Formats: sequence, structure tokens, C-alpha cells
Amino acid sequence: MHIPRRSRHVLLAIVVTAVLAALVVVFVIVPGRSPRLVEFTSQTDGFRSLIPEGWQPSDMSPLIYTGDGDTPTLTQLFLPNTTVEARMTEMAASFAADSYPPPVETIQVNGLSWQRFQISVGGILYDLALAEHKGGLFNIQLTSLPDERDAAFNTIFLPVLQAFQPL
Repeated sequence: MHIPRRSRHVLLAIVVTAVLAALVVVFVIVPGRSPRLVEFTSQTDGFRSLIPEGWQPSDMSPLIYTGDGDTPTLTQLFLPNTTVEARMTEMAASFAADSYPPPVETIQVNGLSWQRFQISVGGILYDLALAEHKGGLFNIQLTSLPDERDAAFNTIFLPVLQAFQPL
């Protein structure tokens, strides 16, 4: 069975998020457009953030929200009883890697200290921001193809990270 290249990263994101066994909010960005961002609150996961306006749950999972396309994806979630090291070890294992890369930077925003990671696996790019909070871990993840990454990173990922606040 042939899966189109643009759909493979969505399937991989589903597999990765299924492993998490946590409430996951995933959004899909339409290439070539900068969506208007609106406030989003997850009472279950205990945070307030931003999402692109008008996105709806996808047909693939009630945990994935989509726009008009299937790439890239943005995930926001809280993982209880998890640390940065545990999450990155889990990510490395899911990608069949022996280890994970060091963070590219640490960002202080709204009382949280985020470690930002960049991972490339099979032509798919993963930007992660991880912040430990009250015995758990906030996780923001952008999954994209190389030609989409810069626009999605600058118009979605960074504004979401800057707006993210624990409740």
C-alpha cells in the first residue's frame, strides 16, 4: 500500500501521540497561508494557548484538528509524571535512535523554562518545546516537511510558545 509523502508525517504523528496515552491536541497548518491565531484553553491539560482559527477535528482522530490540508501538525499537551529526559528518551526510542540531540536553546516564557529541540527523521522535521511543570511536562510539537518548516515555525510554533500559559 502506497502512502503519499505528505500523508506519511500525519500517520507518524498519530503513532507518536498514541504512544503518549494522554490528551493530545494536534492541529494541521495549511501550507502557504498564515492562519489567524485565537485563544485556546485546555482545562483538562491545564493550559491556555493559541490555535489557528476555524480548525476542526480531523477524520483520522478526535485528537487531531485540521485546516484545509494535512501538513504540518502542531501538538500541545501535558504529560503527567514525565520529565524532559523521559520524553526525549521516549521520542528517540520511537524513532529507533540510540540517543536524542541536545536542546538548541532554552526559552523563558510566562514562568516556564522551555527546552527547544530539533529532530529530523526520514525527511520529517520535529520542533519540540518541553517545559517541566508541577510533576509533569508541557509539550509543544511542530511536525513538518522541510519546505513547510520555516513558515510554520515562524507563524505558528513561535507565537504558540510565546502565548502558552499554565492555568
